[in-house]
Amino acid sequence: MNRYAILIIMTSIAINLSSAQAYEITSDSIYKHISVLADDSLEGRQVGEDGGWKAAQYIKHIFQECGLTPNGDNGTYFQAIEFTKKIIFGDHNSLSINGTELTLNEDFQPMRQSATATFNFTEVIEVDYGIETDSIDG
Repeated sequence: MNRYAILIIMTSIAINLSSAQAYEITSDSIYKHISVLADDSLEGRQVGEDGGWKAAQYIKHIFQECGLTPNGDNGTYFQAIEFTKKIIFGDHNSLSINGTELTLNEDFQPMRQSATATFNFTEVIEVDYGIETDSIDG
C-alpha cells in the first residue's frame, strides 16, 4: 500500500535555511504546533489513516510558511513509502508444546514479524532473565 509520509520532521526546519524566509520559533509557536499535532481531531496520526494525512498537511503548511524548499517526490514535501498496515493471522498459525496444541490469542500471541519455525525441546532449562553480573558482595 503506497501512502505519503512526512519527508522532513518538524525539527529539520533549520535545514535549508538559505531558501527560508524569516520564521521566528518561540515557545508560543512550539506550544501551538504541539497542541495541533496532539489534538484528538487528528485521530491518533497513524500511518495510512486520515489523521496522519491531516498532520502531514499541517506540517507541509508550516514548511511552506517558513519558505522551505520541497525536496520530496515530484517537488513536494512528501515521499511515498511502502508499509504493511496490518497482518492477519491465518489458519496455519499454531503452537504446540510437548504435543499439547495451544490456542492462538489465548495461550500465545505471535509477533507480527514472526517466521515459521519448528523446535524440538527435550528439557527445560531455567535461565532467569539471562543477565549475568559481577557480584558486589566481596
